[in-house]
Amino acid sequence: MQQVAHEETAAGQVPSTLARAQELLQLGRFEESRNQPAAAEQAYRQALELHASSLEAWLCLGLMLERLGRTAEAEECQIQALRLEPERLLGVLRGAALQNPRSAQAHHNLGIALLQLHRREAPIHFIAALKIDPDFFEAAEALGRSLLEAGLFNDAIEAFREARRIRPRSVDIRLRLANACMIARQLHAARAEYEELLREQPGLAAAQAGLATVYVELGQFTKPRALLERALSERPDDHWARIQYAWLLLRHGDFGSGWDFYESRWAALPTKAAFERGFTQPRWQGESLAGRTLLVTREQAFGDEILFASVIPDVLREAAHCVIECDRRLEGLYRRSFPTATVLAVDSKSSDWDRVLPDRLPQLPSIDCWSPIGSLPRFRRRGPADFPRHDGYLRADEAHAEHWRERLREIGDGLKVGISWRGGTAVSRAALRSVTLEQLAPVLGLRGTRFVSLQYGDQAEELRSFAAAHGTAIQHWPEALADYDETAALVAGLDLVISVCTAVVNLAGALHRPTWVMAPLVPDARYGWQGETMIWYPSVRVFRQEKLDTWAPVITRVRRNLQELLRAETGHDF
Repeated sequence: MQQVAHEETAAGQVPSTLARAQELLQLGRFEESRNQPAAAEQAYRQALELHASSLEAWLCLGLMLERLGRTAEAEECQIQALRLEPERLLGVLRGAALQNPRSAQAHHNLGIALLQLHRREAPIHFIAALKIDPDFFEAAEALGRSLLEAGLFNDAIEAFREARRIRPRSVDIRLRLANACMIARQLHAARAEYEELLREQPGLAAAQAGLATVYVELGQFTKPRALLERALSERPDDHWARIQYAWLLLRHGDFGSGWDFYESRWAALPTKAAFERGFTQPRWQGESLAGRTLLVTREQAFGDEILFASVIPDVLREAAHCVIECDRRLEGLYRRSFPTATVLAVDSKSSDWDRVLPDRLPQLPSIDCWSPIGSLPRFRRRGPADFPRHDGYLRADEAHAEHWRERLREIGDGLKVGISWRGGTAVSRAALRSVTLEQLAPVLGLRGTRFVSLQYGDQAEELRSFAAAHGTAIQHWPEALADYDETAALVAGLDLVISVCTAVVNLAGALHRPTWVMAPLVPDARYGWQGETMIWYPSVRVFRQEKLDTWAPVITRVRRNLQELLRAETGHDF
């Protein structure tokens, strides 16, 4: 076989690169059949050096590494294969599972691929693997991850506990269990898990950072800061501890140090791949932009794009030109608000959105340097005095705004108030950030007001049920919420927005519309730690919880302030 692999063709020419890669792939299979894993691995890796997009080579290498117990390396091979041809790989793995229904490994491999693709059926295959082999640690651990991603927190905790039963000394699985408890808001259980780990390994930075986060969620400050500083003194390059410390500093207004530590999001967050864009131009490090063109790339969630866009006016004043990548939903707003910039919109829900911009660079103005949008504040918002008292940096379409003002006049007299009551997803603390319409009934029932839904998603049935139970109608215009430019126009026509912590707050604040936000005891860092003001948005007023998970006093204060506003507007008591 080796002799064949090195032969020249009949014409006396060296085989093509692809042909050579195929020969090495065959050699790897041959060596593996002879139980020579080292030689097989070498052949597979040489094949990939020649043909990095060979699905077969990635798959063969990954499966062999899996059999050798090198699970992390095997999963990385599968990730590479998934990037190439996800549906074809799934077909191969499904075929293997069907042909070997009693193979726990086959079910596990398929589950990992589905998990990497964020497919909802991933847990089914991990469960199948565990039914065949109840002590299959990797399947139990992956089951926990898949359930956590699906928002099934209690089930995820049980899966991680099962993985801990199999390997009781595994630090990684105990950390995953503690983190799952924290996400599930089982804060005391999470604290117990972290404390047990720290009794055994006092310098474990990940446990120190996790315990610090638990204390933050419980509304404390001194203990988490000390824990994180201790963790970073022992492991200054621990990215997870650094990002936790960044959020703590930013929440408490220490912007200079906070933004510096925030750069660790590149390595700590699951969206790491979205940052590594492969541009040849240098990263902007805050130097003068005079005479230069800056490329600003999108990152993270929708609301973050709007928040960090508050620095773009500074950039436009300083730079010769600016190219802005944004979520497609923001394209109209950005083109209107930043008319001198070049705006490139991408579909952030597409699996390859991050490859659109590099492909388009040759058609764009010449770029001198680039920066992810979340890094702009590091150089232009290092202290409270650096946050401008702006009157809005996004501009709604005025003709569309007038259309919605007319629609608002048609629903009757009174203060026109937009309302949003749910924020986030199961994983991004939706339960912590959300209220129900029933809880808001004391506010929604006030005379002299007309409420309009700004809640994303299909809320028609929920609104009908509330109206039937309370005799209070909340206007719902799905067409205004389906297009974010229309949402901005509607918000521009409202007298007030009342919302939980969600992207609507960022939109209303960026449009400089009066906004009241109902915040949990420990909100996201952008809302700060205390006080009624929000440093990013002068028009936003924050109504904060004073006790963990307790909304009633917040809603009472909102109602009282709305009554005062109505009294000031009309001269009547409500």
